[in-house]
Amino acid sequence: SMPATYNALLMVPVEVAAKRIMSDPNRKSEEYKTLEEAITKLIARKSSENQRFLDIYKVDCTNPGNFDLAVNTANLTPEQVAATIIAGFNIWQNP
Repeated sequence: SMPATYNALLMVPVEVAAKRIMSDPNRKSEEYKTLEEAITKLIARKSSENQRFLDIYKVDCTNPGNFDLAVNTANLTPEQVAATIIAGFNIWQNP
């Protein structure tokens, strides 16, 4: 784990992430023709990011056990995610 800091892992199934990206009219940096293309490219990018994180920090960011809090955001609003992170931080700060 990564000591001395509060670490929250936000997770979402790749299918949900792809649908979110494709349905966001303001997102211009990521444009995909099909849901399948989005899923394939997101998986490849995440794999590359995971390896880079492991190389730099020597921590497996795919292991929720390396974090103080892990949140599946699939069925949560941004406000619910924020509230969950804040509540977790308050517990972490004052056990």
